[in-house]
Amino acid sequence: MNIFLKQATRRPLFTTLLVLLLSFSVLLSCIGYSAWESAKTQKSEISNGYTTIAIPIEPDLSNLSPEEIATALQNRVFADNAAQEAPQITMVDRRCLLSAHIAGSRSLSSSSIDPSEYNTAFDGECYSLAVFALRCSGIREQPTEGMFLYDATFSVEEIVCLSDAYNTFPRPDSVHIYSDVRESDGAVPFEKGKTYLVFGQYQDHRVVRSADGYDQVKNENRYIVPFPEINSNFYGEPSSLELGSYNGLDYHFLAAGQLPWVCEYTGSVTDYLNSDAASTWREDIVPLCQLNYESAAVILTDRAESMYSFNTGDEALLSGRFFTGEEYTNGDDVCVISAAYAEQNGLRLGDMIQLDYYDSGFGEYNNGATANSMLAAEDPGPYRQRYYMSLDDAIGVCKNYTVIGIYTGARFAFGAYQLNADTILVPKASVPNAQNYETRANSLLNTFVLKNGSAKEFEKYMEQQNLAGQFLYFDQDFSSMQESLDALETNAMRLMMVGIGVFLLTSALFLFLNFRRMNLTIRGVRLLGRSSKAVFREIIMALIPLETLAVLFGTCAAIALFDVVTRNLLSSALTLRPEAMAVSAVTAFVFLMVSTMISTAIFANRKLMKAK
Repeated sequence: MNIFLKQATRRPLFTTLLVLLLSFSVLLSCIGYSAWESAKTQKSEISNGYTTIAIPIEPDLSNLSPEEIATALQNRVFADNAAQEAPQITMVDRRCLLSAHIAGSRSLSSSSIDPSEYNTAFDGECYSLAVFALRCSGIREQPTEGMFLYDATFSVEEIVCLSDAYNTFPRPDSVHIYSDVRESDGAVPFEKGKTYLVFGQYQDHRVVRSADGYDQVKNENRYIVPFPEINSNFYGEPSSLELGSYNGLDYHFLAAGQLPWVCEYTGSVTDYLNSDAASTWREDIVPLCQLNYESAAVILTDRAESMYSFNTGDEALLSGRFFTGEEYTNGDDVCVISAAYAEQNGLRLGDMIQLDYYDSGFGEYNNGATANSMLAAEDPGPYRQRYYMSLDDAIGVCKNYTVIGIYTGARFAFGAYQLNADTILVPKASVPNAQNYETRANSLLNTFVLKNGSAKEFEKYMEQQNLAGQFLYFDQDFSSMQESLDALETNAMRLMMVGIGVFLLTSALFLFLNFRRMNLTIRGVRLLGRSSKAVFREIIMALIPLETLAVLFGTCAAIALFDVVTRNLLSSALTLRPEAMAVSAVTAFVFLMVSTMISTAIFANRKLMKAK
C-alpha cells in the first residue's frame, strides 16, 4: 500500500478538514469567476440593447365624430409607413400577437390571483367560455330601440364546464340571458320550467374594490352571453348570426353551420351528455372550452426591451434575462413569462412549456368597460381581448420553450399599450413565417428603434411629412443603468479576486501542511533506498485524489449555492454560467496539479546528507 496514502488515512479528521478547506476555496473562486462572467455578459447584452425608441401613440377616439375617427386612424397608418423610411431608423420591431394552447396549464384570468381584479374586459373571450345546465324560471320580452330583446332568468342545475378561476367566487345559483338571439321565426328559444344546456360567455357579479378588499355587486345579475353573440362571432366574416325582423323589431338567429348554443334536455344532464344526441356538446363544445382555458397570449418579438411597458417601468424583468441577439436571430426556443403566470402554473427559470400556436385574432375596444373601483364609475379606457381559439385557427406550429426570464408588473390594466400577465414573450423567428401575423400601426405591437440620441431629428422628419406628434419617445435611461451595471461588475470582480486569493492561500496551506506531515516519512524511505522517482510517484498518487475530491466537491457546492451567494452579495439578476464554472474548476484543478508536482519534485529530490 502507498505509505503516504496510508499516512493520510491514519488521521482522517485532519485529512478531511484539509479537503473541506480546499473545497471551500474552490467554491469561492468558482462562484466569483462565474459571477464576474455573468455580470460582464449581462452588461454587454444590456449595453447592446440600449437604444432610443419611438412608439406609435394610440389616438384618443372618444368624443370624436366618425370623420375625425377615420382621419385619426388614417394618420396612424400614414405615420407608420413614413417612419420606416426615416434615416434615423435602425430597425423596426413588428411584433405579432398569437394565442397558444398549453396542455395542462391553468388559465390566468383576471380573478386567478386577486379576486378584486376580476373584470369581464380581461376574461373574454377565452377564459369565460362556459357550458351550464339551466332551468328556465321566467322570460320577459323587452323590446328596446328597435331591437327584439328578451330577458330570460334561470336557476343553475349544474355547471358542466367553467374555468377553475371562477372557484374564487360563490357558485352561481341563477343567471340571466339578455339577448336578441332567437329562433329563426323570432321565438324565444326557452320555455319556463324546461331544462337546457347553454353555451356562451359567463359573466359573474361585477367586483368593486373597497377599503376591506373587494365586494361583489350582488344587486346586479350574473349573465351568460350566447356564444354566437360574442364579438368574434358576431362581427366575424361571415357572421355567426343572421338578421330577422318581427313587427318592425330586429333580432338575430343562428346562421347555418354554426355550433349550437342552446339545446333542451330532460332527465339527468350527465345521461344526456353521454347520449348520441349530445355528441356535438360532448365532442366539440366542451373540448373547445377546455382548449381556451389552457391558453395564453404570445407576443413574437425581435426586441422585447423596446416594448412600451418595459420602458415606462410598468413591467420589469424580475429574474433571469431577456433574449440575446443570437437567440433573436436563430429563433431559439426560449421564452419570458410573467411572475403571475409562473405562480399560477408553478413554473421556474429553466422549466419547459409547450406552445401550440393559434392565430385566433384579437379585438381592441376603446370604451364599454366597467372600472373596478368604487371611486371611478367612468369608462376606464381602452383594452384588448384575444378572440377564442378554435381548431381551425391552429397554424401547425407546436414547440417546447425553455423559460429564461420572468417579468413582473400590473397583472391586468386598461390602456392601449399595456401588457397583461397572461402574455408570453418569444423570439419572433422561432415561429416560421411570423411576418404573416404582423399588425402594423398598432401601439402594442410596433416599435421603431432609432439611432441613439436621434429622437429630435426623427420628430423633425415626421413634421416634414405633416405627421408630427404621432410617437412617444424613450431612451431607456441607460446612463443611470450603466452605473448599476458597472457597480455590479466591479463587485463581482472583487468577489472573484477574493475567491482567487483565498484559493491561492488555501492551496499553499494545503500543500505546506501535507508536506510537513510527510517530511519525515519522505526522508525515511529515501534513506532506506527508495528512489526519488518512486517517492515522487507515491506522493502524487496520495495527493491528487484528495485534490480531485476537493475540486469536485467545491464545484458542486458552487453550482448549488451560486444563486444564494450572488443574491445576497451581488444581485438576483445574475445567472449561473456553466461554461464559466467549468473553466474555473478546470483551472483550479490544473493549478493544484502543477503546484503539487513541483512541490513533490522538490521534496522527493532533496539531498539526504549534509555536505561537510
